[in-house]
Amino acid sequence: MFDGKELVIFDFDDTIAHLDVDWDAVAEELVREARTRFGSSESFEDIPLSSLRICDAFGEEARLMIIDVMRRHERAGIENMTPLLPVVELVRTLRTKKAVVSGNVTENVEEGLRRLGILDLFDLVVGRDRVKRSKPDPESINFVLDVLGVDPEKAVMVGNSDRTDGASARAAGVDYLDVRELF
Repeated sequence: MFDGKELVIFDFDDTIAHLDVDWDAVAEELVREARTRFGSSESFEDIPLSSLRICDAFGEEARLMIIDVMRRHERAGIENMTPLLPVVELVRTLRTKKAVVSGNVTENVEEGLRRLGILDLFDLVVGRDRVKRSKPDPESINFVLDVLGVDPEKAVMVGNSDRTDGASARAAGVDYLDVRELF
């Protein structure tokens, strides 16, 4: 499944670990903030897609607002995260370049990986705050490919959501593997 691949890119939440985040509360706060700051009626029922739409409409200020809200909620979720042990073991045994591309904030992903004892096994961690357009946009995967010098056909993305992880991988020309197919 990883034969011929030079790079394995992992999603974080619900792929390497499950964050204990109340995503409904995140969406509610994002709705309030977007309405107050921008007069937006965005529902945030689908946080990744709504985030792209609100950033397209209101720019950098909206992106920073989303990052701030998510940073706080995710930080609390890391305190009670549950590692997905087969994936953690896979990360330890893979002898390829490894990266994380996440819709979570980079510092929270790094803290989660640190707590799991695997942060140093990754060549690069890219959260939503390191790019202008997060998944399902391919920008974060393209960034990883560029920084690590790997051609798309030599990489595979492992994630839990075809709608975000799979869509961004395909748009970047990278193979996609659902984590549930591994075990």
